[in-house]
Amino acid sequence: MELSIIIPVYNGEKTIEKCIKSVYETTEDFSFEVIVIDDGSTDNSRKILEKLKEDYNTLCVYHQKNQGVSVARNKGLEIAKGKWIVFLDADDYFEKNWGNTLKKQFENKSSIVAFVDEPDFSADENSILSMILGLPNYPLIGGIHSKMYRLKSLQKYQISFKKDIINGEDMLFCLEGYLKTKQISFAKGKYYHYYINNLSATHRYSEKQISSDIKFHKELHQLLGSEKKYEKYKAFCLLNNFLVFFQRYSYQKEWSKKEIRKFTETPIFKEGITKYHPYISLFPKSKRMILYFIQKKRYNLVMSLYKVKHKLAKH
Repeated sequence: MELSIIIPVYNGEKTIEKCIKSVYETTEDFSFEVIVIDDGSTDNSRKILEKLKEDYNTLCVYHQKNQGVSVARNKGLEIAKGKWIVFLDADDYFEKNWGNTLKKQFENKSSIVAFVDEPDFSADENSILSMILGLPNYPLIGGIHSKMYRLKSLQKYQISFKKDIINGEDMLFCLEGYLKTKQISFAKGKYYHYYINNLSATHRYSEKQISSDIKFHKELHQLLGSEKKYEKYKAFCLLNNFLVFFQRYSYQKEWSKKEIRKFTETPIFKEGITKYHPYISLFPKSKRMILYFIQKKRYNLVMSLYKVKHKLAKH
């Protein structure tokens, strides 16, 4: 079998049918399976999936108690039989040309194939890590979508999703895949349509995100190791986490310094904001300014700046 498409779904009754039907619209002739992991949905997703199974004989549906998207994707990886793996979220869908775009790369010798608009950039290690981790002036490829992963490589290096990380688990998956296989190639093509969710995790705050962020950075440091050449990537990610935290928290109707300190006084972040000060220059001017105010503990000012930014974005 050439391809396994893994789709985790949780309460996706409004979008899952369109998502799955988009996969079966391809006119290309190659073998593939669709693996849907229902992560304990409480809406009509289960009923819709069971009905779709009657229409598509290569659609495999598995139900589990709610354990999160990482566990669902890992379950899909355990089941998959395809030579290649691609991931699709339940609120997204494939463009009609997806089969042709992916089929062209089935004989690619790399462990990861990333699809981009124009693959006309340097593919040295610095550029690849910068793209995966989202450094400015590089195209971002840190998500798991718009990529094919060779299943044998994932199995050989035991690459999987970290179940306790809420945000950034896909970036770690991609990073680990590259660092362990040292193989990634770029192909021209667009086949994935994203749904922009304004109620996504970047617009919500919870204390769980703080513990998740700590685990993210511990995993990141472990993957990158202690070599000096990787220091700027760890610095960028940690400093960027400050920006993300305040962006999330600024959506709260009210805020308190006590809640903010739960994040800023956590050892890994408290040490990092000082240790990585020289790397603030990696950021554009507007973000450098916010990081400067965070260093000076001008939290009220930072929150006010983000509030203004949210208001301007609505107009």
